[in-house]
Order: sequence, then C-alpha cells, then structure tokens
Amino acid sequence: FPLPDSLRFSIHLRFLAGLLELADRRKEG
Repeated sequence: FPLPDSLRFSIHLRFLAGLLELADRRKEG
C-alpha cells in the first residue's frame, strides 16, 4: 500500500542515519 510522503521521508531518514551509524562504528573498529 502507498505510504504518505511524510512517513516515507522519516523512514528514509532513519534508514540513512542507521547506515551512517554503522559506518562510524566500523571506522572506530
């Protein structure tokens, strides 16, 4: 089912934030 734009945007932002967090953790090793 189609999601409202605001919801899709927030999910997308959360997804990107998670990826960035993972990348940072890998850098710290």
